Amino acid sequence: MKAFPLFSINAYRVKIKDWSEKHRDRIIDLVPEEQEKVNTLSRIYYSDYYNNKKPPYYDELMKVLEPYLEDFIKENGINHIGTLWCQKYKSGDYHGPHDHGSIGFSAVLYAKIDSDVHPSTEFFPPFPSEKGTKVGVSFQVEEGDLIIFPAHVLHMAPPHYDDKMRVIFSFNLI
Repeated sequence: MKAFPLFSINAYRVKIKDWSEKHRDRIIDLVPEEQEKVNTLSRIYYSDYYNNKKPPYYDELMKVLEPYLEDFIKENGINHIGTLWCQKYKSGDYHGPHDHGSIGFSAVLYAKIDSDVHPSTEFFPPFPSEKGTKVGVSFQVEEGDLIIFPAHVLHMAPPHYDDKMRVIFSFNLI
């Protein structure tokens, strides 16, 4: 008997050239210090997700990302880059399982991360295995990696227990 896959879900990884050396500190320094309300599925030190205005780092970050997104946007018929937000995670912080809606793509830029102590995003399949489980998958990421995935995919930021801060920028593409 030969098995064959019925469905496939792709995620895309882009390495932002010179992120740590040229862009990281400059853009993270543009993130305001004010605390924002965070939903109950999470414990996040800082999130400006609920801020309804364009963040002060938007233009600078988009200048860096646009050359890397250009082909993806054309190939996938993207009409709009949605809200951009930043999240900073201290030791023990996490963002529980969630998705970003049923259409389009979501993206996570790992702006400040130590791959040795910070776990990457964990993704869950949209359907259970034959045994009824939904086992998450993750892969090693580095600073400057931009991961793009279908917005409907359930995912989470697992906790880390190190004194180093993890910082991500995220946005949706519709």
